[in-house]
Amino acid sequence: TTISSIFYSSCRSPFIIRTANDMKLQTTREALVAPLQRVIGAVERKQIRPILSHVLIRPAAQGVELLATDLEIELLSSAGAEVIEPSPCTLPARKLLDIVKALPAGSELTLEADQERGYVLAGRSRFELMALPAEGFPEQEALRHSTEVEVSASGLSDLLGRSAFAMAVEDVRYYLNGLLLEIRPEEVRSVATDGHRMALVQLPMETGVGDLRQVLIPRKGVQELVRLTASGDGMVRLELAESQIRATVPVAGQEGEGEPGEGGHVRLASKLIDARYPDYERVLPGHLDKTLLVDRKALLEALQRVSILANERLRGVRMTLSGTELVLQSQNVEHEQAQEALDVDYDGADMAIGFNVGYLVDALQALRSEVARIRLSDPGGSTLIEAPDDPNARYVVMPMRL
Repeated sequence: TTISSIFYSSCRSPFIIRTANDMKLQTTREALVAPLQRVIGAVERKQIRPILSHVLIRPAAQGVELLATDLEIELLSSAGAEVIEPSPCTLPARKLLDIVKALPAGSELTLEADQERGYVLAGRSRFELMALPAEGFPEQEALRHSTEVEVSASGLSDLLGRSAFAMAVEDVRYYLNGLLLEIRPEEVRSVATDGHRMALVQLPMETGVGDLRQVLIPRKGVQELVRLTASGDGMVRLELAESQIRATVPVAGQEGEGEPGEGGHVRLASKLIDARYPDYERVLPGHLDKTLLVDRKALLEALQRVSILANERLRGVRMTLSGTELVLQSQNVEHEQAQEALDVDYDGADMAIGFNVGYLVDALQALRSEVARIRLSDPGGSTLIEAPDDPNARYVVMPMRL
């Protein structure tokens, strides 16, 4: 027997006094890291309530469930484990994740906790954490009268990922700080706008829904749903209620088609923005008598280059159209200038128009085609950006005066 083994065995027991309210489980590093990473997005680094920095760990049918929330969104995942003592507990989420990630690959670990302290034991490593009573952990209410729709993870990821960039950021018009998800009988739509641009993306599919259903998802809920569906595997079950949306997303590389706790899914629950969204169809420009066809990648790269010398606050770029040539120009407060010229197919009269270069770049990056079609009317009117061979994505950009 070595001195270190004597010390290790003697330092464990005095700190852990068993009660009826203890949690004890045995698992592996790999079984715990991925589920913690799936729910960590709901844990803000600065919290108004200490319990919100914790993750709730509770027994489930096949191991444990991990639950995290910031009161706006809630993330639930599952981890394989042998549960020895089944009482739920809460532990600091980010510290627990950092500890488990730092353990050597393949490590077996024991997690023990009561209502005040928690312990992670792995080999000759020992970590003691603060715990909080599980009874104080907030959970969102159960859904009532929800509408259910199943959407492919790849389709939902594409739908949201190609439109979410147009959401406003901390706008006083709080309904713009989210994304409108619209369920129609034969398609699902996502709409986002910040008042200066708008993204409208459609996913044709039979939804099984008889009437139009709209929900307004806040920014963080959208971002987490995009992250969770990035792998594009399986089908996502959406449940839409009056004040909440839930999405049950299959976990890549795991089997199981059941609920969280059966090892195959992670569940996102998000509160909804209680507001009426603007009539976005009225924003779509009508009379557009000028059409510009241009190589999407060439235009995107040219815009990125001229943006280097654009005004840092306004981010303006001037587009001058004449015959078969498009000239891009930018200038900053130091009177530094950039210019790019591209060959294009243009059928309108000569004109010059200004845009926020970031809005054009975002729209072009979201297109899935080699050619971009830009339809215009006059220097003061809205512009429509789309792909000639893809009617399911449209981007409206307002011009700016330079």
